[in-house]
Amino acid sequence: MMSSASQKAASAASLRRDDLARVEEDARRMAPAKKTKAPRRRAKSALGVGSSYGPSPILATPPPPGRARELWLQHAAGAILVAHVRDYAITNLRANLDEKTRVAATQSINQALYGVMMVADGVSGGFRNERCRVSVSMAVTLEQEGHPPERLDLSEGDGMCMGFHGWLAGDFGKDPVVEGAGASMAAGPPRKAHANAAKDPGNKRLQRRSSRK
Repeated sequence: MMSSASQKAASAASLRRDDLARVEEDARRMAPAKKTKAPRRRAKSALGVGSSYGPSPILATPPPPGRARELWLQHAAGAILVAHVRDYAITNLRANLDEKTRVAATQSINQALYGVMMVADGVSGGFRNERCRVSVSMAVTLEQEGHPPERLDLSEGDGMCMGFHGWLAGDFGKDPVVEGAGASMAAGPPRKAHANAAKDPGNKRLQRRSSRK
């Protein structure tokens, strides 16, 4: 027969087990539900070929040296920024966003990329004081086997801001930038892609450039 002391010890051990079980149950009940990672929604690429972000499309053959190549290089720069900055950001938006939020987020991404285009054009960005200035410059480079690299400073081109809205609509010029995309793209140099870009407030350099064309 169990002694009184043994009975008390067994009863205390049983209470501790019961308390521990209740604490564990309370913890499970109060713990936040585990969030499942929403799959990424694939965004349609302005390039019109393949996925919006992933393995790069195959580069098309560049046009001969001269004005056509100069325009082609600028369109290629726009295609790279649209596919690898804008489309990349859109692809990484949460799939469970409602349509209104998704549209607002996409518009913000477009505005952010337009700001990059303004920096590339040299119409904004940079810091200065009375004696010096620091700025960001962007260039597009073509490397061909057996030929020296060709480099075009984008601030000296037709205007990345002028081509921006055309690029969003899939207009990457007469000469295809990537294979399989040329047929779906309208012709036209960057400076004709969006005439209203020259009217943007503060964009004086583009206004002067547009008036000279």
